[in-house]
Amino acid sequence: MKKVLVFIISGSVGVGKTSVAEEISEILKSKSIPHAYVDLDNLSHAYPRPQKDPFHFTLGMKNLTAVWRNFKELGVKMFESNNGLGALYKVY
Repeated sequence: MKKVLVFIISGSVGVGKTSVAEEISEILKSKSIPHAYVDLDNLSHAYPRPQKDPFHFTLGMKNLTAVWRNFKELGVKMFESNNGLGALYKVY
């Protein structure tokens, strides 16, 4: 299995996680480093939300698993997210 460098940017609401993640992505792009930036919030927005998973963590992981295959095919070597990923290891 190939290793992928993972950046997880975490913090309270409104502290600038998205801005930092976007800037890291721009820096990596300027150096021609293959990478993927994913906002996990966008992969888990859906209604209704199950009582046992009110933040749609399971849905977010399923969606990340689905899109990760495409990133791997593209040759992505770094992954960054502005959201905590306690179960990211399941995606690989």
